[in-house]
Amino acid sequence: MKIKGWDKEYEVKIEKSKYINNGNLAISLMCYDDEFNFWEPYGRLTVNFDKKLPANHAYVDTNNMPNAEDFINENKLGEFAGEYKISGFCCYPLYKFY
Repeated sequence: MKIKGWDKEYEVKIEKSKYINNGNLAISLMCYDDEFNFWEPYGRLTVNFDKKLPANHAYVDTNNMPNAEDFINENKLGEFAGEYKISGFCCYPLYKFY
């Protein structure tokens, strides 16, 4: 998959795990470093709050990754679940991931 960021396009792969405190879905993106020939962290697609979420649901980190929703929709990874979590000045959409 490809993602655009920092005026460049990156090849990324998804790493799925769980947050330790509540078992919620955690999704990280790893990007390939051509120079050193290995995968390194690009960023976290999800953000965690205390609330236990249904399986395959996660809040999307649109604060640190503003194009996250476009990436999810373009790659058919999930759909908006109709809820937002407000934290500070940010509003995080809840997504159901496939």
